[in-house]
Amino acid sequence: MSGDSWDAAVMTPRDSGGSRAWVDAYLTRLGLDRVEVHLAGHRGGMLALAEAHARLVPYENLAVLRGDGVQCTVEGVVDKIVRRRHGGIGLEVNGGLAALLDALGYDVELRGAAVAAEDGRYGPPLMHAVIVARIPDPWIVDVGFNAEAFALPVGGSDDAQAYGASADVAREVQAAGGGLPDPSADLDVTINGAPIYCVEARPRRLEDFVAPAWWYGTSPDSPHRKSPLCSRATSQGRVTLADRRFIHLAGGRISERLIEDDADLVATYQRRFGLQLAEVPQPGITG
Repeated sequence: MSGDSWDAAVMTPRDSGGSRAWVDAYLTRLGLDRVEVHLAGHRGGMLALAEAHARLVPYENLAVLRGDGVQCTVEGVVDKIVRRRHGGIGLEVNGGLAALLDALGYDVELRGAAVAAEDGRYGPPLMHAVIVARIPDPWIVDVGFNAEAFALPVGGSDDAQAYGASADVAREVQAAGGGLPDPSADLDVTINGAPIYCVEARPRRLEDFVAPAWWYGTSPDSPHRKSPLCSRATSQGRVTLADRRFIHLAGGRISERLIEDDADLVATYQRRFGLQLAEVPQPGITG
């Protein structure tokens, strides 16, 4: 995609009719506007959108605990993130950002990923969704891998971005099985040399994730049905609510406190994450 075509697309969504309103509303949700994104340039605009998403749209599983399931359509994700001002699990927040980038004219693909277990072996495909953006060089963008959010150049450089995590941790993209990465093939993403997931070569639609979305929302083995989790990046690190434990990472230091009072807990969700809750999230299935 040439710079000229990208410049024009940034100011006018691909579908300049019905999509204009939701794109502008999404940008407002991220505290940005078209002019800011446009003036930042191709690479800078993409990184600004990714960072704002990591900071302002929390990674959270509260809808799953309420029994509302996981959204796996663009309409459902936009309604949840933009209109209802919630966050979501990885399928949702990465799906939402991919839809926004695409509407703004970026060359992006949503791809499935198999997540690595502690022993390094990969689980089933499509259990995570990852963005591959070409600006024009390829990048892996992920704003919702548990408490990780990052943008990594596929070819390797010093420009890797980590949102809300330690900058001295090495996050890299490799060819599946090792070697030089090819953005048109399977890709391994590693942290300190250990694989976290394998990104498949095939582009996907958000609707392709309906089976894992159903599993995350209904299976007793789903990690999202066991305990409330809400986390987002900040300018200095990350804030996380793990059930009633509030964890604050700032400047490499971690502080933690237990929130026992229900009113204080609800207020913390609102003050720290922008979530308006009618009641305290309850732990779900434990076995």
